[in-house]
Amino acid sequence: MEGYLKVASPSKTITNKAWENMSNSYDEAFERSINDPNSFWGEVAENCHWYKKWDKVLDDSNKPFYRWFVGGELNSCYNALDFHIE
Repeated sequence: MEGYLKVASPSKTITNKAWENMSNSYDEAFERSINDPNSFWGEVAENCHWYKKWDKVLDDSNKPFYRWFVGGELNSCYNALDFHIE
């Protein structure tokens, strides 16, 4: 019929492979975030705009009161919205 879109669904093989790849990526990222949080979260934070870069990614000197990105300054609204509009 004219004016209608035909929906094409991927095969089960493609769908299963995509989920497998996503699951493997997630598992690897999760393991790294637990085993090496400074490196993992430091790399993730590089994708944000910082007005002042942090001095230390994770300060765990006063457990269980952790401090993340000590000394850093950012604007979360800018990072969540404005950065993407520009």
